Amino acid sequence: MTRDEILAMPSGREMDVLIAKKLDLFRKHPKQGDYFLTENHIHIGYVPQFSTDISAAWEVVDKFYSMTLDKYSDGSEWRVYLVTERDGKNVDAHAVADTAALAICRAALLAVMK
Repeated sequence: MTRDEILAMPSGREMDVLIAKKLDLFRKHPKQGDYFLTENHIHIGYVPQFSTDISAAWEVVDKFYSMTLDKYSDGSEWRVYLVTERDGKNVDAHAVADTAALAICRAALLAVMK
């Protein structure tokens, strides 16, 4: 996926599954609202609603070294800045969205796709 595709991606099941796969964030036991995911008839795990539930989005944040989250002064959008380490180097990404959960997910995908 390109940067533009990630930044345009809406919240929802497709993004949640992509986050779970890229960050290995499957749950073994379901919580309310989790998706049951299978591939080739093999149970993979349960996928939280990362892009719409802020409590699930914090699981995404835990995979990163640091995070800054704030809201634009006019209250229109959330922006997030994530930093992680890969191969001994810092990798950072930032994104904006209408909700904090979606901004976190977009930034996380950008960071892991770099």
